[in-house]
Amino acid sequence: MSNTARGSFCTTQSQSVQAKFTVEEIKYTFDGSLNGDIEFTADNATLTYNDKDQLTGYKNYYGTLEGNMIRITFENGVTITGTLEQPVNPVTDVNGGGTWLVN
Repeated sequence: MSNTARGSFCTTQSQSVQAKFTVEEIKYTFDGSLNGDIEFTADNATLTYNDKDQLTGYKNYYGTLEGNMIRITFENGVTITGTLEQPVNPVTDVNGGGTWLVN
């Protein structure tokens, strides 16, 4: 994974997440489900990917919230990492699935 983009990843409502990133001047949004009842915001997140074609369609993900850090890994190897606005303790594992859209 050699390409990165800056953006955000957060819960939008109970058991829903949204990620927003700009890749090569194109806005990508991931809208998904969240298994678990936790709220978080990472306004300073980094998306790491090989090819923007990885940012299409439905994808499952899993990840960990630990202290003030978040790390999300999608089934195709794409990752989102970042700093949480509010620390999460104890360590919390999350997973879900959703769809990447081009805005």
